[in-house]
Amino acid sequence: MRRSLNEKRFRLLATLGAVLVSQLVGAPAQALTCPYPARSVERMLAVDEYRSADRFVAYGVMIPSEPVPEFDPDIQTRPAFEARFEGLLARPSGFDTHAAFPVSVTSSCIYHDACGSVPSGPEPAMMVIRTQDSQFVFHASVCNDNLLPNPTDEELTRAIACLDGMSCAPP
Repeated sequence: MRRSLNEKRFRLLATLGAVLVSQLVGAPAQALTCPYPARSVERMLAVDEYRSADRFVAYGVMIPSEPVPEFDPDIQTRPAFEARFEGLLARPSGFDTHAAFPVSVTSSCIYHDACGSVPSGPEPAMMVIRTQDSQFVFHASVCNDNLLPNPTDEELTRAIACLDGMSCAPP
């Protein structure tokens, strides 16, 4: 009887300890989460000022020309690298213009190697690409706020509606 009670106490203390440790370990990660509660086409387009003359919306993948560089603690980000976009560009008639072109990928990172996602597939993503100094640039934002991985048909349709000047208010 005594041994059984000690075993139960030990298991209870071990369980409580595991819960406490998981809360302490999870606390820093919670502090670094992005402010966006859910994915949203409208928010993605609004955040990146897609109506600017130097930005456009694309649907496809980035194929890195080299392995994606790791986070560099000396510069506190992931070094820029070259990739090739392959996919479709948005027009008022839809995502119906095939395109393939070189893109320079820049990144923002937080807390060591938590860097923005690079939409390298296999599933396509909707993204905002900009032109800068006569080249195309994709910025991999930490919160991925200029990227919508594997968008649904409805999300693609809503993006075209936003680009067409129809209502595009973030939810």
